Amino acid sequence: MRFDFFDVTADVCGDAALALDQTASLAGAPGVSIQIQNDVVRAGGARWPRMPPQPSPALADWEVETLARWATAPVKGPPPPGNRSPTIAVSQLPSAVDNRVVFTAIIDDPDGDSVIGVVEAGGVAFLMNRPGAFAVDFDSSAWAPGPVRPIAVLCDGWSKTTVDLGPVQIRH
Repeated sequence: MRFDFFDVTADVCGDAALALDQTASLAGAPGVSIQIQNDVVRAGGARWPRMPPQPSPALADWEVETLARWATAPVKGPPPPGNRSPTIAVSQLPSAVDNRVVFTAIIDDPDGDSVIGVVEAGGVAFLMNRPGAFAVDFDSSAWAPGPVRPIAVLCDGWSKTTVDLGPVQIRH
């Protein structure tokens, strides 16, 4: 279960939604709120709730109350005021290659939100399912010679950002 995103849809995130495991439950998925409430609130005569698992310390009463309140009516709500778009920094993007396009991509969010993304080039997608650094590596040996423009699509759960990473000349 992922709690860093309420929901991720193609409507909000575009192709960046591909980066999340489609079998993972997100906080806003149907039925998840009931599961959260069942896991953090003591059931019946249980001494401890299921979450967090022992021997970790139990949640404070205010934390349990907050989760239980949210679980009764989960709402994503509007973007935070002044929400800024996620960013990508690229290093060592080659200007020309023969068989491989290899570079480092670092995705981040200036507001501290989680971020996901995808880099698309030559009909292939490289998925980035969390913030941080990625060693992007495309096999371009079957691509036609000429320019290719890697495009990054990033999402923080509120909006998507598309970034043209510039041309790469494919030479064979």
